[in-house]
Amino acid sequence: MGEFLIAGPNAAQDLDKILSCPVALIKSGQCRYGFICNQNGGVQDDQIVYRLEENIFFMVVNASTQDNDFEWIKSNISPRTSIKNLSRKTGKLIFRALCL
Repeated sequence: MGEFLIAGPNAAQDLDKILSCPVALIKSGQCRYGFICNQNGGVQDDQIVYRLEENIFFMVVNASTQDNDFEWIKSNISPRTSIKNLSRKTGKLIFRALCL
C-alpha cells in the first residue's frame, strides 16, 4: 500500500476538491473511504483518508498506483498544503483471527 501525509491550513479544502468523500466533515481520529477523482470526475483510485489532527491527514492508496496518485494529488493541491510520500517508511500489520 502507499501512504501519504497531507498537511496544511488548506488541506481539508484541497482534498475535498479531489476526493469523492467529504473530508472537511471527518473528525480527528476518524477515517473515510472514497475515491481520488481525475480531472473529469472519474475514478483514478480508491483510498482511505484519516484525519490525524485538524490540518493533518494520512491517506492510504493502492501500491501499484501510488506514484501516479502522489503526482496527481501534488499537482492539484494549493501551495500552502504539503504532501509527503511515506510509503517506504511505513508498514502494515495483518491480524488474522483464528476460528475454533
